[in-house]
This record gives sequence, C-alpha cells and structure tokens, in this order.
Amino acid sequence: MISLAFFVLQNENEKNQRKVADRQTLRVTIGLQRDLSGTDLSNADLTHTDLARKKLSDADLHNANLNDARLRDGGRCDRTGGYRSRRRRRS
Repeated sequence: MISLAFFVLQNENEKNQRKVADRQTLRVTIGLQRDLSGTDLSNADLTHTDLARKKLSDADLHNANLNDARLRDGGRCDRTGGYRSRRRRRS
C-alpha cells in the first residue's frame, strides 16, 4: 500500500516537473523569436510573458492565459483580458 502511494506521488511530481519544463521551454522559445506569425499558442500559459514587439499575425491565442502578459511597451493584460497601461494618467 505504501509503495502504491509513493508511486502515485512520484508520478504527480514528474507531471508537475514536466509542466514547468514545458512552460519554461515555451517562454524561452517566445523570447528568442520575434516573428510568431501562425504559431499555435492555444491553451498556452502565457502569464507574465513578454509579447511586446512580437509579430503575432494569425497566431492562435484561443484560450491562452494572458494574465499579466506584456503586449506592448509600458502595459500588461489584466485578468479580464483588457489592457492596462503602466503609465499614470494625468488629472
């Protein structure tokens, strides 16, 4: 029974490590390429990813997590998918 529990925990740990490694690989790949035209980024976790100055023509962002993704200089996506600027508005 203990060996089964250990196997299940080890399997979960390996899945989590694979998920983290896949996300890091995706972020490095995105960071190194300027032209992401036609790239399938659907369902990707792009949280905190810098997409500013990237060419995203015809890129599939369907169901991608863009929370706090940087889409252009000086701003980030908010949790609703809207854009918020870092620059403060003058009153």
